[in-house]
Amino acid sequence: MVASHAVTDSVNAKYTYKLSAYEDYEFGDALFRIGAVVLCDGNRVGSASGRLVIRDSGFDFCEVCDSVSQELCSIANDVCGDDSHGRLVHDIDGLSSEEHARASEGGFLHISHVTLRADHRGADIGLRCLHALISWLKSGPAGLPAWTIAVLFPAPDRRALQRSQEKTEEEKKKNTISVQKIRSHWSRLGFVGKSAESSISYLLPSRITLQPSARDLRARDLWEASFDGAVSAGAISQDVLARLSGELIAA
Repeated sequence: MVASHAVTDSVNAKYTYKLSAYEDYEFGDALFRIGAVVLCDGNRVGSASGRLVIRDSGFDFCEVCDSVSQELCSIANDVCGDDSHGRLVHDIDGLSSEEHARASEGGFLHISHVTLRADHRGADIGLRCLHALISWLKSGPAGLPAWTIAVLFPAPDRRALQRSQEKTEEEKKKNTISVQKIRSHWSRLGFVGKSAESSISYLLPSRITLQPSARDLRARDLWEASFDGAVSAGAISQDVLARLSGELIAA
């Protein structure tokens, strides 16, 4: 193990995220296995994992990615073409020339999966776990090279995809909606689509965020609207209302 860290969930102290990074046996400091374990009252209820590929480490970037999985190989080809140094292609939406240059060097972070037991879903635990992991890795813990671009493939379960492809147009439509929901979910961390033609989403360290869900925003809007009269009458200040609204979202 190269580095490890434990983080208590910022909303519900029952949850702890145990973060870790391990050096790869074959490629040494060119490849690291990264992950997080989600604990609830000490019991494992979920996890996240991926790989951190260090570019210009003396190994061929494409070869390293290919050694991990077909998914990482495909993502690397989409985002970096067949460049052996892992430099980004130029058809990535939303990148300035300076951001493109910075993200073409250093750590290439691939998030391969985030799982959570069914009875713990719906409270953004997986989202906050991944936020803790990528934020920790951003700082380059214990001398680990920091990442400059993170990528993931937001999609539903492959078996669900296969079933929908065998069935009706209505089910295919539902599948499309599912993909859109998942994309929207990860966009709350700052992930955006690589391009209109690509299925890959990417994130830069400077863009890490943790936005409330649309459901939470609607609840906040209704809450604030119900107190507008009290603010106007001076019974409650705008600052207090803003604080209470924030606590409503976090609850």
